[in-house]
Amino acid sequence: MRTDMTKDKRSKLTEPKFRPEEVAEILGVDRKAVMRLTNAGLMGYYTMGLRARRIGERHLIKYLTDTRAKALKISRQQRARLEKLVASKDI
Repeated sequence: MRTDMTKDKRSKLTEPKFRPEEVAEILGVDRKAVMRLTNAGLMGYYTMGLRARRIGERHLIKYLTDTRAKALKISRQQRARLEKLVASKDI
């Protein structure tokens, strides 16, 4: 057995991997939505064999983190627009 594997390579081998159906259940969407996310490059995945995809735990965490960051940014923008609207109405 080779022991010169990097820490990153070892973690890729040992990290939990999920089938698209399992990720769909976690996110509360259908399998097709998960496949669209991976096809669009919004969620990373590993290829197992010719067609099987497995979403690594770090892919899922990165997707959730990115999505939350985008949601917070949009929320700040919407809040600023609402504050301007309220200020202009002189309530």
